Amino acid sequence: MRDRLLSRLILAASLFIALPALTAAELPSASPQSQGMSAERLGRVRELFQVEVDSGRMPGAVVLVARKGKIVLADALGYQDKEADKPMKRDAIFRAYSMTKPMVSVLTMMLIEEGKLQLADPVSKFFPSMASMKVLSNAADGNSERVPAARPITIHDLLRHTSGISYAEFSRFPAIKGPYQEAGLFSPEVQGKWITLSPKEQVDALSKAPLLWQPGTTWEYSLSTDLLGRVLEEITHKTLGALLEEKLLKPLGMKDTSFVVPPSKVSRIAEPLRIDPLTGQPYYLVLDVRSEEHT
Repeated sequence: MRDRLLSRLILAASLFIALPALTAAELPSASPQSQGMSAERLGRVRELFQVEVDSGRMPGAVVLVARKGKIVLADALGYQDKEADKPMKRDAIFRAYSMTKPMVSVLTMMLIEEGKLQLADPVSKFFPSMASMKVLSNAADGNSERVPAARPITIHDLLRHTSGISYAEFSRFPAIKGPYQEAGLFSPEVQGKWITLSPKEQVDALSKAPLLWQPGTTWEYSLSTDLLGRVLEEITHKTLGALLEEKLLKPLGMKDTSFVVPPSKVSRIAEPLRIDPLTGQPYYLVLDVRSEEHT
């Protein structure tokens, strides 16, 4: 599923606002040959991205290649903001969107190592409202009949997207969309603003919505990581943003990674295309990255 579609879901665990730009500021540079790499082939990397920029399919890009702790390629191409004719810079900050998912997964495994939870734990251990989930009996046939889940959703299911939860707005099975809307999982658009769900509202909505699949039976890229983030918050009594900062971002020196970009860094944000050149439709929902964290 293309991230340009998934970005329209304003749910905290699947939207990681700022990604640290690739910068050579803290690493030494070296010639490709000295590091056993081909300068000619590295040049093809730049050419590949330049084609995308020139064709209008991509506003710009920052590219970095390092080997053995030394930078052999660091380049900025195209535009940081195409509409404003602003050139791309190497310290640009990008919206990471669903790349939050692997970070939350790593954080989960860290808490498992600490004995805070187990892979086999049912989600209902932390959210009792999810103890008796229902499943669409045959979504492929458009059947809206619901049957009891054969077993509980586990932490393992959330990690591997086998929970039965869906991204209903983009599912190939339309039967799931109506129930998700009824449960309140789709945030309505009001006067051009998207309304986010609070942690409790999100869990309550997921508890009311039927599953698309029986837990553990089918892989479906989904809101599973959103729910996993809520589990971690429930266990630690900290926001997901605070947990990531404490256990991943600060120890790794990821100083430009956050759910919210501070005012001092807003000028570094790389803006996506507003219109998809292939469809003529809005390409990304551009969010106010200076608003408060919604975790």
